[in-house]
Amino acid sequence: MGKRISIGFLVLLFIMILSVGCSQNNGANNSSQQQNAEEPKQETLKPEEKQIELMISAAASLTDALNEMKQVYENEHSSVKLAFNFGGSGKLATQIEQGAPTDLFLSADQNQWIIWKRNL
Repeated sequence: MGKRISIGFLVLLFIMILSVGCSQNNGANNSSQQQNAEEPKQETLKPEEKQIELMISAAASLTDALNEMKQVYENEHSSVKLAFNFGGSGKLATQIEQGAPTDLFLSADQNQWIIWKRNL
């Protein structure tokens, strides 16, 4: 039961980080934002929008949940592509320590994470 709560918390945290990190604030006033909210979303990239790829190293136990979330997230955020590196938490931590490019690390092993964090 505790593991499910931990995994659920990590997935929720991941979604929150992506939502905040990928949101744009262009300083438009509230009335124009309300008008835009009523219009249907455009799924195509604007010419000035850059494609962003986020590299996520995650515990293998999160494979199904993250792949399902990926489809939903990429449909809502056309300029963001999520790339995953799944594996054991210890192995992933070692890869990151050795310079593997990672934007977000979702570890299933809390004890390993605490040890790894202390060594940063």
